[in-house]
Amino acid sequence: MRVVFRADSSREIGSGHIVRDMTLAEVLRGGGAQVIFVCRAHDGALLELLAQRQFTVLALPLRLREARYDGPYGHWLGAPQQQDARDTIDALVASSLPHCDWMVVDHYGIDRTWETILEPVAERIMVIDDLADRKHHCNLLLDQNLVAGFRDRYRGLVARDTVQLLGPQYAVLHPQYAALRLAKMQHTRLKNVLAYFGASDPYNLTGMTIRSFAALPDRELTLSVVVGNINPYEAEILELAGNDSRIRVYPPLPSLAELLAQADICVGAGGATTWERLCLQVPSLVYALADNQVAVSEHLDQLGAIRFMGHARNASVTDLSDALLQALSRDWTPQWEGVEVDGLGAPRVATRMLQNHP
Repeated sequence: MRVVFRADSSREIGSGHIVRDMTLAEVLRGGGAQVIFVCRAHDGALLELLAQRQFTVLALPLRLREARYDGPYGHWLGAPQQQDARDTIDALVASSLPHCDWMVVDHYGIDRTWETILEPVAERIMVIDDLADRKHHCNLLLDQNLVAGFRDRYRGLVARDTVQLLGPQYAVLHPQYAALRLAKMQHTRLKNVLAYFGASDPYNLTGMTIRSFAALPDRELTLSVVVGNINPYEAEILELAGNDSRIRVYPPLPSLAELLAQADICVGAGGATTWERLCLQVPSLVYALADNQVAVSEHLDQLGAIRFMGHARNASVTDLSDALLQALSRDWTPQWEGVEVDGLGAPRVATRMLQNHP
């Protein structure tokens, strides 16, 4: 079985789409599938990371002169949808890959316009979406998010016979999470804080977290920060961390699972890592790095599963210091009821794909 992923990463887009796609791709490859990634060569694209994971990568050229984009995320695609669709087909044909059993689309800049053009070269099309803001032409749709009325999010946006996999039971997480969830110990004393804000961290929330942590007087507290692949503030972060022996800085990691399993409190971004934190039931202070992360974060806050700190553009050192003190002193504790994330979403999705192979 041949599976093609069309997804992108960049300094603006971040790494979340590619990371979850790699996780699903690994499971599919373990089931015997041949996996190909088609990605546009944006600034900060994680093409080398995909190659390191031994995936075939077809890089689409930048088309900076193309001024017309479709929808609010069209510029993330880097070309009009019709052009991107033709580029994708041309790249596959040039690589002697004219047909695939599954075309997996994980891109906010793509809708049914693109998907319809790709139908002749794809036996089946799967869409991974988080927004429910546009129509899709697909056989299978995955949205792992939990918002009010999530089971009806795609009414009128997909055909009636489209299979919909909705909710965090389908969250695509690295296999480590399911195993660590079973083994995770409950700590009686809260002392380990973890901070991670994705590959790029455009608002430098990592630096802000270090400053907030430095204001906490308890010398037994520790802070672990992970600096993403394309974080432009790495030098500043290292300098700040060097002033406090309680802080340890980690380079990009294949998975956050082990650090999360050791953490008592996490400070991080909305998006894919939300479900990793919930899987391991780590109390979390969450910032939205983009407007599309707000609705899910607000809903999880209302359920008591996280504490939503608002949009990153409004973040402050004082607010975070106060929130950390409240969490560490158990003045705020999360409520996990109703938000079940067992870490088995990737094999569930892969099984559906492999079973539906003609």
